[in-house]
Amino acid sequence: MTVAGFYVLAAIIRLAWFNVDEEKRQDSASKCREFYTGMPVTVSAFILPIVLALANISGSSMLIPGTITLLVLAFAFIAPIKVPKLNFSIGHQKNNEQEDHSE
Repeated sequence: MTVAGFYVLAAIIRLAWFNVDEEKRQDSASKCREFYTGMPVTVSAFILPIVLALANISGSSMLIPGTITLLVLAFAFIAPIKVPKLNFSIGHQKNNEQEDHSE
């Protein structure tokens, strides 16, 4: 239970930190963010189910892999590491190219 509480607390700190940091960044820069500081909380929506599914498939208890994963994710949320932001602008470029060719 303590690990789950630490995970939730780290996620809340990360989200609050991002909001304050993003507001400061928008006041001082006009271009889009290229890096996040700390792992975005939404990444856990991919990692945690994969780890738990692998533990379930292997037939082992999910307690140990789940606990370790929650701890690692919690520390990654608040760690001062730079995580590159994914860029999904490819679809937008295709739409612009189609508009240019239609003229």
